[in-house]
Amino acid sequence: MERQENPGKQEVNTRKAQTKRPWWQSGFFYILLLVVVISLMFVLVPRVQQGPEEVGLPMFISYAQEGYIDTIRQDGDTLIGIKDGKQAFTTAFQGSTLELSNYLKGAGVEVPIDVKPSGTNWGMIALQVILPIVLVGVIGGFIGYRLGRRRG
Repeated sequence: MERQENPGKQEVNTRKAQTKRPWWQSGFFYILLLVVVISLMFVLVPRVQQGPEEVGLPMFISYAQEGYIDTIRQDGDTLIGIKDGKQAFTTAFQGSTLELSNYLKGAGVEVPIDVKPSGTNWGMIALQVILPIVLVGVIGGFIGYRLGRRRG
């Protein structure tokens, strides 16, 4: 038969071991996890890059007349002036390619027009719309799970 010196002390130690939470169940761990997830989102989401200089349409036309623009690219409602393969200037233009061509001819600009076909960037949609919805759902589910465990 084993000898127990202090049976009450053993019972207290057992209760303490049962009530102590694992390290991953602490609130600090989840706050740290949230900070890491937010940091990764800032790293993975593309930053807004410094693009070409934005000018008004009359200034854009004058740059094309003076030779600062080799090619004009029409991308939706935006015109991009390209010089030596680099985007130099940008301006807004609402109209079709035919209207742009007629406008440039009327202004005396003889620069080739490159039309960029429109398309949907599903990767950006996924990052900007779907990922935040999923993250909110996961965080909401986690909070609901934690509250459910706490209540019984």
